Amino acid sequence: MKKRPPKKLETVENLLQQAEHYADWMLRGAAGEVPPALMALTPEGFFLHIPSRMNSQEDKDRFAKVIRLIAVAYKATAVATIMESWIVVPKRRGQEIDLTVPPSQSPDREEVVSIIAEAAQGYATRFLFIQRDSFGKFAGFGTSLLPSYTDQLEGRFTGLMPPKEPTDEMVMSARNLLQMMGISVEKVGFDPKWN
Repeated sequence: MKKRPPKKLETVENLLQQAEHYADWMLRGAAGEVPPALMALTPEGFFLHIPSRMNSQEDKDRFAKVIRLIAVAYKATAVATIMESWIVVPKRRGQEIDLTVPPSQSPDREEVVSIIAEAAQGYATRFLFIQRDSFGKFAGFGTSLLPSYTDQLEGRFTGLMPPKEPTDEMVMSARNLLQMMGISVEKVGFDPKWN
């Protein structure tokens, strides 16, 4: 079933719905994959940022830094990262997972779109299990029995929101850094009819 976009973008739940819609739309499109993306809710509106490349650890670190700068520069109330990834899920209760093998190299890996949303209230996560037909084409999302995490998460793409409200000086500094990095923001607004 196709994911529907929210009618309004005001809450973290709305942001998660929009991220799910984005993932579904990208997988069903000509690309057949989900480019990593940032979605942010700000007092100035909804922002979407897609990095130009994500081929190396440095690219991933840069993307995380850009997200943090955008969160400060535009006083984001919530951010969400959307990425395709591999995970390994225990097949039965109590099964141990070999943590020495990266999920991308595990024979038990599963392809997912991970969505991590963060706001002042905490985290919300979604793992959308990608189902493909016999030709490898996207067929929809499977159901997940994974819990939605709301506790402190760890990793490169966590802790993206500033710990307190940014000052005007911090906002200007972050905007200047973004401009020096060649990242400009064009405000186009949000219209559900575009989805």
